[in-house]
Amino acid sequence: MFQREVRNLKIAAGAAENSEDQREQIRSGYLLTLASEHEYLINGASPLIKSCHNKSWGNTPLYVIASGRPNHQFGDDAVRFQKYWNKQCRKLASRSNHGHYYFAPRSSHNLPLDDPKLVIHVLEKILSLIQKGA
Repeated sequence: MFQREVRNLKIAAGAAENSEDQREQIRSGYLLTLASEHEYLINGASPLIKSCHNKSWGNTPLYVIASGRPNHQFGDDAVRFQKYWNKQCRKLASRSNHGHYYFAPRSSHNLPLDDPKLVIHVLEKILSLIQKGA
């Protein structure tokens, strides 16, 4: 799924770069950046993410907020990927004896803008923990 998205982004970047429209030419760099970030996620971050999921976090407080709105950039796989991602977020939160999972059903990846009340709520919980420990 990610490999296909990287390929599609690179194809779109090439088409934009060769366009006569200057706005499209500028967009080419943006698309190449997205492709690069996706490649990093596949090749670089995936092992790190897997190691986090396979490790016990013991008594370390862990707060995970998952978004509910699929990212349309994933095309036909968007809904399926979002369900998978949320399942992984819940699993990650369960790795700590003090893990907390929050679901923001109407939020995209941009949680602070889409659901600021939830983000503030979670930050207040974290600050409360810090104050208790101080």
